[in-house]
Amino acid sequence: MKIISIIPYKKGYSTLMDENQTSYVLSDKIIKKEQISIGEIDDDRFKKIYEEVRKKEVVLTLLKRLKYKSYSEKQLIEYLKEKGFNELEITYGIEFLKDKRIVNDERLIENSISYYKENHLFSRFFIIQKLILVLGKDKVDQINQKMNKIYPTEDEIEIVYKLLKKKKIKNKDRALFFIRSRGFPYSAFVEAFNRFISEIEN
Repeated sequence: MKIISIIPYKKGYSTLMDENQTSYVLSDKIIKKEQISIGEIDDDRFKKIYEEVRKKEVVLTLLKRLKYKSYSEKQLIEYLKEKGFNELEITYGIEFLKDKRIVNDERLIENSISYYKENHLFSRFFIIQKLILVLGKDKVDQINQKMNKIYPTEDEIEIVYKLLKKKKIKNKDRALFFIRSRGFPYSAFVEAFNRFISEIEN
């Protein structure tokens, strides 16, 4: 392999180009440490250096992304693709953080269900649809399993009641339209509305 140019890319980094017009970005620190310069360099040695650098970069990119918010594997994979990482690099980064339990779809599902149920008074249907978008259709069974444990169907009656009490909608037709538009089943509405009206009248 032959390096034909080393051009400054951004502060602390340079772009290296080989004889096949393939470019590689490395930090100036690595270039200096490994004594990489224009001219011939052993293929295996350079490949090893570059792979190690990319492994560190993909992990740092993920940690930076996850600093303030949790993301699913699906979201992180899409993000890394946009950042230009290849399949092997992405797999390494995701698996590395999964082993550290930093990336954890199961925990994300549990936390999301509890959060949307208690803080936003969402229906099971709305939460499931939201999680499918975030995690992908292949996680439907896992989502449903966690949903049935954390937010069983009977809990929707209480959530509907809280919504009716919050919105103070006394007209049955208007109340039904509002509740159904939020994805709740009719059965949950009937029981919650009867309780709501009964408390108002008494």
